[in-house]
Amino acid sequence: MSRNKKRRNAKRGEFTFGKLVAVLIGLGALFAISTLLYKGMSTIKIEIDPNTLCQVDQKPSDVIAILIDATDGLPERAARQATIKINQILSSAPENSLINLYSIKSGNESHIEPIVHICKPSTGKDVSSITGNKNYSIKQYKERFLKPLKLQIDNLIEAKSSSTSPLIESMQSAIIESFEANTNTGEKRLIIVSDMIQHTGLYSFYKEKPSYKNFNEISTKSGEGIMRLDGITVEILIVARSFPKGTRGDIVRFWSLFLKNKGAANGSAMEPLL
Repeated sequence: MSRNKKRRNAKRGEFTFGKLVAVLIGLGALFAISTLLYKGMSTIKIEIDPNTLCQVDQKPSDVIAILIDATDGLPERAARQATIKINQILSSAPENSLINLYSIKSGNESHIEPIVHICKPSTGKDVSSITGNKNYSIKQYKERFLKPLKLQIDNLIEAKSSSTSPLIESMQSAIIESFEANTNTGEKRLIIVSDMIQHTGLYSFYKEKPSYKNFNEISTKSGEGIMRLDGITVEILIVARSFPKGTRGDIVRFWSLFLKNKGAANGSAMEPLL
């Protein structure tokens, strides 16, 4: 065989192999694109309530009730700690968690409703740029979820003093409006930011050293202040203040017995704000 013929056969082999590689690469790319398109087309479109951002006809994942004591403004350091803690809770909450924000203030001795009632939408992190609208999800999360919550939380933290402090009554409202009114698939969490100084006609730490025994007797006789915390994880962020009667230890003891006797879930805790 001549040298020219050998060269032609070698070139033909190289050309054929090159075409084969190109075809395989093309098929691989086509398969990848088809897979992405199929996933995008087969994904169930979730309907979102435009007012609450909650998924329509879907149970919320976690239900988180946040009570902020607006009977007196928080010291700057405590306010900063509380803000960081709440932001961590919101950030770690699953998508479609229901967030209810309440204000503890004078006039709440009866029933109160949340000042913010909203569900956590997608953060946009897991939204595909090809099959979804990533930028829209990110903007919605920041502008319609985080921003209004931050505004209301800041307003409550900076609140002025008031004549009463209906902690127990506000907790009752939060339990009814957040946990009894909503069935969910995840956790139930009650977050309280307060000095935890109860002061109403039902029971007042200004009248005597905090005594759970005395409170329980009054509550049982009057039928007021009765609640159950079964299945609810209660997290109390205690603001340091001077106490009208007793000591910080008396406050902690009262609320420890309160949580235990009301059936609060394991993991419930009290954390001091400095």
